[in-house]
Amino acid sequence: MMERYFVNDDNFINSSDAISIKNLVKFYGNINALNGVDLKVNRGEIYGFLGPNGAGKTTTIRCMLDLIRPQGGWISVWD
Repeated sequence: MMERYFVNDDNFINSSDAISIKNLVKFYGNINALNGVDLKVNRGEIYGFLGPNGAGKTTTIRCMLDLIRPQGGWISVWD
């Protein structure tokens, strides 16, 4: 069972974070697309999301937008 997003844990989410991702996990069948992804982007920062094909960039963004559901981890997106 996945623990659902938007965690209000002071040790994880900080008021200066625009995006917080902790231990994100996503499988497609037996293929592990995301394995424990952690990411923090502060408000006002510009962040480049770069990597080779198959690195999990699109899967991470789709999870952030709630287009697909991960099997584990937490996501908080400041609005």
